[in-house]
Amino acid sequence: MLTHRVKILCCWREAIIACCGLIVLQSTVSAIAHEAANAVQQNQIAKGRVRDKWNLTVPVTVAGRNYSFIVDTGCSSTAFGFNFRRALWPPVCRAVYQTTHTTQDVELFKALPIRIGGTDVHTNELVPCLRLTALSLEANQDIDGILGVDVLRQFVLDINFDNDEFSITRHHECDASFSMLRIDSTSDYGCPHLPVKVNGASSANFLVDTGCGNNGSICKRFNEQSQNADANEALDDGVTFEVSRNVRASRVLIGKLEIGPFEHKRMKMFVADELSKIGLPVLYRYHAVFDFPNSRAYLKKGRHYADGPNWLTCGIRFEREGGETLVVAEVDDGGIGQRHGLMRNDRLLEVDGKPYGFGQPGLFIT
Repeated sequence: MLTHRVKILCCWREAIIACCGLIVLQSTVSAIAHEAANAVQQNQIAKGRVRDKWNLTVPVTVAGRNYSFIVDTGCSSTAFGFNFRRALWPPVCRAVYQTTHTTQDVELFKALPIRIGGTDVHTNELVPCLRLTALSLEANQDIDGILGVDVLRQFVLDINFDNDEFSITRHHECDASFSMLRIDSTSDYGCPHLPVKVNGASSANFLVDTGCGNNGSICKRFNEQSQNADANEALDDGVTFEVSRNVRASRVLIGKLEIGPFEHKRMKMFVADELSKIGLPVLYRYHAVFDFPNSRAYLKKGRHYADGPNWLTCGIRFEREGGETLVVAEVDDGGIGQRHGLMRNDRLLEVDGKPYGFGQPGLFIT
């Protein structure tokens, strides 16, 4: 009888010890999970959605209110929309500003403090104030500002098009499934560039432009140098587009375009006078990570990698009529222009509430 009591007591003792051990183990696991969650939260600055596959918008806090800013690696500086002009006034000076499409001579203002995801971020001391009506039209939502490389260069931009989401973090580690390329930020006012080959020619630096809603462009000189057996094919022969006061562009079908170890056939692009760049519809084929502090980009094939040639535009093509008047010649089915009610033979009369004539600055037509 005594023996059985001892065995029972021993069993209870072992059970209590086991329970205590389980509690300690659970507490340890919970502590580790809590620390990991805190580490992730401290690393992540902001998270956003890839809207309609072609633009990155992130909430930015200015003076206690949230606003929608476009994440744009093609802009040299953060910019505020015209609704901030009164708060920014007066202008301090004028300077050259690298935008998604060209360079502009703009007024600069002392920047307002901004926060992203509860974190104070540093912009250039002086920033431009721009009319963003056309950008809002392309994004299909109200855009209040542009988050440029002056902010982005402090962080890592991770864009996962497979999940239609992106994040801005302090650091990021990519596994062996990604291919690494060097980012060159020594030209175009610090905007990032990647080495790209066209038709097997020597590589050239292409601007990485997350604010660009089309495949991008190849500068005229590089396009001529890259003609060979995979020669580029001109599209809409004789048709050119006025993309800004100083930039005209025709369209071309690139025979072969290489980004690091990745190769694309028959990629549609603009031929521009000066600027070569790749836009979001090219990056959309990848899971792309841009580690700006370490000047590295990481690319991995996404589920859209093998998609056919993209030619994403606002879906409107203009023709000149009577010298200065622009008339809608074509409207793509399902395009942004059609969604906003534009029809063939519509005349362009005003931009941002002001009369507009062909060749005036301020309009980007794709």
